[in-house]
Amino acid sequence: MLTLLELTDLAAVAGSLLFSVVFTVGPLGAHSWAAFLQLRLTVLNTLFVGGYLLSWHLILKARGLYGSDPLASAWKETRELAMAVTIATAPLIPLGLLLKFRYVTLYFLVVFPTVTFLALSAERILLRSMARRLRRRGRNLRNVVIIGSARAARDAALLAGREELGYKVVEEMPVRFAAYESGAVADNDPVLERLGTVFEEQPIDEVFVGLPLDGSQALTRSVISLCEEEGVTVRLIPHLALQDSSSASLDVIGG
Repeated sequence: MLTLLELTDLAAVAGSLLFSVVFTVGPLGAHSWAAFLQLRLTVLNTLFVGGYLLSWHLILKARGLYGSDPLASAWKETRELAMAVTIATAPLIPLGLLLKFRYVTLYFLVVFPTVTFLALSAERILLRSMARRLRRRGRNLRNVVIIGSARAARDAALLAGREELGYKVVEEMPVRFAAYESGAVADNDPVLERLGTVFEEQPIDEVFVGLPLDGSQALTRSVISLCEEEGVTVRLIPHLALQDSSSASLDVIGG
């Protein structure tokens, strides 16, 4: 699905670019139309379009628009998409002057980002609908490990029960909180050892952590560190304080 999204994004940007050029040529007059129709596929044009599409891909990826996150809100994605379109459109102004692209006019700089944003938004709505249907049929599921209390297991089970989210709980790890009252985590901690074993046995997409603040912060930090090493998303139950992380964010679902 992510590969399809990336390819469709490039097609949408290329189509929006062509449409915007054709649409904005009209007000420039018949001479401009004739000049546009006589354009040849030059090496410079090919390199420019190829490089520009590559920059779009990198910008969309940098804004986190290719991350598979079932809990991410539509507003968050829309905001990041608008920012990506703005960033990717801005270089056209100096490039148009430098390369003498006379079709990069003020009219074009209004039409192109608008059409591109609408095209990318519509495409994502369609693909999101397809993804929900696949998840309901047991495809494209995300493997989840739950660590913590009975409440954590109950909350995560509620999420896993929502078919459109596509979660599959592969293991639940209860924690003996009394073992961490000292505030330290042993090198042979059973929770960390079991989590490492699970990572080796099968691909894990996310780990839900539900541990109380009093006496379990050391274990929580250790779990987060291990998951960061493996590239696994960690989700903390809302009653916990967010740990120090450069990539921490807040998602809300079901209140």
